[in-house]
Amino acid sequence: LLDTSNNERRAADAAAAAAAAAAAAAVAGARAEATRLYARNDPAEFENEQRLSKLHSQEYCYRAMDGGRLASQMDNCIAPKELRLKVGAQVMLLKNLAPERRLVNGARGIVVGFKPARRIGFDQLLAGYPAEGDAAMPYLPEVKFLTSDDGRTGPTVLIDPDEWSLESGRDKVAWRKQLPLKLAWAISIHKSQGMTLEAAELDLASCFEPGHAYVALSRVVSLAATRLLSFDPSRVYAHPKVVAYYERLDGGAPRAAAAHAPGGGGSGGGGGGG
Repeated sequence: LLDTSNNERRAADAAAAAAAAAAAAAVAGARAEATRLYARNDPAEFENEQRLSKLHSQEYCYRAMDGGRLASQMDNCIAPKELRLKVGAQVMLLKNLAPERRLVNGARGIVVGFKPARRIGFDQLLAGYPAEGDAAMPYLPEVKFLTSDDGRTGPTVLIDPDEWSLESGRDKVAWRKQLPLKLAWAISIHKSQGMTLEAAELDLASCFEPGHAYVALSRVVSLAATRLLSFDPSRVYAHPKVVAYYERLDGGAPRAAAAHAPGGGGSGGGGGGG
């Protein structure tokens, strides 16, 4: 029994040392890759899952808490229902935490470690538990945000849960509590709205809505930080109502820009959109 206990302790120490080494390596070599923007959600989720699976570190799972009489409305919330993280995962911030430190919606970083939750209650209900190890202690992720102009330096922050809500008048009718993070190797154009990205790679050949390409292009801070993975000019078009509005301003002169959806498909998109 004593030998077994010693072996288990040595194995636990070795695992802890390996995790510490992985975290140290992540901090030392961290540099955010350009985030890929896809027209549909499915390829973005697939790429994130594939990249996460290639990280050989402990996985932590964070499940959102939803509430309110219209809780089902939070299915479209930017914060994921379930968030799985590992040391080395590329993530983006989903809230403005500290604009003066460039910790804003869309800021990207690398998970460099996990630490025990500082508080019980709110944190403990949400905080991730490792698949192996101390199941009694919840952990929160520590993220090194790479917010400098060269994408190499920035603050390291322990991320606490936050809340998103829907209101009707003065009533909060739905809410979600989750970490304000999302895997950020890839993201859909729809879910990138309102974000500012330091670098991005854009898949524009599959755009299917008016203004879709514009939303993607306008997320990135500079042309130098933008790379087109695919492009189809017929997919870049304005909404007919927008075209009609500007034609009225021009005194009825027709606009040359295409004002119809490719293939007559309108703004629909089938499964995997958004």
